[in-house]
Amino acid sequence: VAESTSAIIPIGAWILERACHDACSWPDDISIAVNVSAVQLQQSSFSETVRETLEKTGLPPHRLEMEITETAFLGNCNETLRTLKAIRELGVRIAMDDFGTGYSSLSYLQNFPFDKIKLDRSFIFSNDQPESRAIISAVAGIGESLGLKTCAEGVETKEQFNIARFEGYT
Repeated sequence: VAESTSAIIPIGAWILERACHDACSWPDDISIAVNVSAVQLQQSSFSETVRETLEKTGLPPHRLEMEITETAFLGNCNETLRTLKAIRELGVRIAMDDFGTGYSSLSYLQNFPFDKIKLDRSFIFSNDQPESRAIISAVAGIGESLGLKTCAEGVETKEQFNIARFEGYT
């Protein structure tokens, strides 16, 4: 509802500021990840919102990571690319969230400035299936080949942790 009414713009700005403010009280080696809506990325002023938030809160840009889902690329890809590049130039890291679901396209990894791939949790939950294990391994290999960190979402058991670690996920 917030995205369809554009209410996500002020809500997202508030969440970003609150997250950055809270992260400032944490140890310097701990960062914060914030999910960003496709609607926010379509706003030409969004990178300026990020810059102003970092200045206002005092959070160093390298401690902020923006998590982008694949739906962000279904609209105006050129505007999304400009926005992501501007955010990355600030020193903020960008992660592809929920990778492997929805409209996955490997070209996103090639054409957009990502620092991390976050594998969707559904593959970790079904790691006992050969197909899921193959995807877990393949995404780790893609990340390594492209120089991107990989993160496995949804790790809840020691077995899942061991599988993700073995494949090189952080």
